[in-house]
Amino acid sequence: MMDDTSMEKIDSGDAFERILSQSEKRLDEVHEWRSRLGIARRAQVAAGSVALVAVAVALLGPNRSSSGQGTWIALALLTAAAALGVSFAIQVRRVNPLGRQVAIKERAVLNDVNRLRELFIYISQRENWGDERIRNTKSRLSKFSIGSGAIG
Repeated sequence: MMDDTSMEKIDSGDAFERILSQSEKRLDEVHEWRSRLGIARRAQVAAGSVALVAVAVALLGPNRSSSGQGTWIALALLTAAAALGVSFAIQVRRVNPLGRQVAIKERAVLNDVNRLRELFIYISQRENWGDERIRNTKSRLSKFSIGSGAIG
């Protein structure tokens, strides 16, 4: 995914600051998308939990008359099947697409931030940035982790 910021030439402190500010805004978007992904995953876990409880109820439910017990077990197993269907639907319709979007957005932000890190010393020395500006910029860049591909 290439966007305007990825194509912009970073040849001055002003361009550097502009890209850094845009990257910070995009980092906030990544956090928002991650939050949405977390909500979808929690809903999926809840549906899976309902399925497990329904199966447990079917297996461990109170001993009833033979005709009533069959209905009870069938109802519990239908509930489990429906909950598993909901869990699968959440995976297909929400978790997978959101996961892809998060990965795309993270990659785009990291590409820009990696370019900024590469040019930081060069631009700051060329333009004689003061100590405070250097510390501030380092602090801002540190918000973007480079560990396991995850940001912040």
